[in-house]
Amino acid sequence: MRILFLAGTLGRGGAEKQLYYLCRLLNKNYEIKVICLTSGEFYENEIRTLGITVESIKNTSNKFSKLYRIFKVAKSFKPDIIYGFHFYTGLYVGLIGMFLGVFSIGSIRSNGKAEKEANGFFSWLHYFFPKIIIANSKNAIQNCKKIFYVKELKLVPNIIDASHFEYKPKLSNNTVNLVFIGSLKEVKQPHLFIRLVSLLVAARFNVHAKILGEGYLMEDLKKQSNDLPIQFLGNVDDVRPYLYEADYLISTSILEGTPNVFLEAFAAGTSVLALYHESLEEWVKNGNIEKIMSIEAMKLSIIENKRNNLEKNRELVLNEYSDKKVVKTITAILQSSIK
Repeated sequence: MRILFLAGTLGRGGAEKQLYYLCRLLNKNYEIKVICLTSGEFYENEIRTLGITVESIKNTSNKFSKLYRIFKVAKSFKPDIIYGFHFYTGLYVGLIGMFLGVFSIGSIRSNGKAEKEANGFFSWLHYFFPKIIIANSKNAIQNCKKIFYVKELKLVPNIIDASHFEYKPKLSNNTVNLVFIGSLKEVKQPHLFIRLVSLLVAARFNVHAKILGEGYLMEDLKKQSNDLPIQFLGNVDDVRPYLYEADYLISTSILEGTPNVFLEAFAAGTSVLALYHESLEEWVKNGNIEKIMSIEAMKLSIIENKRNNLEKNRELVLNEYSDKKVVKTITAILQSSIK
């Protein structure tokens, strides 16, 4: 079977990391090619190291021009399945699937609401044209049924290679180590992480804080964090040392789909404190994380030394997000789509 993936970007994001994992696992049994609407980004090279061809469709903002260039690559490759890995590639894979008589798959990588807001009118086209949509969370599927209409939606959880992470629960000491991992943009609300550190310092806590990630808010955040014990480390290739060191992974996002970094923290034995949004509801109900509604409440959780049930979180990763389980799930979808 030949699978053609269409990616909007191959930068250092959660969806892009998942595409890399999927390519690595499926490459053993399928012939894979990747088209990307950008070029020269981090996961482009990572995917190429797997022996997979990556072709860039860039230097044009015209949707018809993009469609034609993607069509030419697809026609030459002759895929059995064309899979758009970002929501905003759905229109392209759906139309090209129709032109070539190939099964098309679209994606929801956030919560459905974010995709609708970001793409406006075109969101309906990206949702309509693929034969099916694959989402990485139950919350996203529920939202899509409310926002758009009911069509075939499949759940494929994120992949976490738990063997890549040593399980290292933290011992309490006199220093609280915090880490923020994510892009520095408004939806992630990184200024609230700085606010949290400020509150803990004011409460005379010995805090060491690190921010991993880059974005257009970087310089403003550095100014806000003046005189606070916060290090800005930019993008890093391997988050494991920082998760092992941290007492808490802090998330202040307005919304997420299924955050990779939460699952990585669960695998590493690091507690997660996150501002609540609806995508976290299942983990809150299951007792994986605490329901926190404000930065002040998050500060109290740290002061009171509240921790996640770390063994339970590790088991969640092993049972629900393992590469074997996810590959079995998506393989069944791929095989059934070409019958």
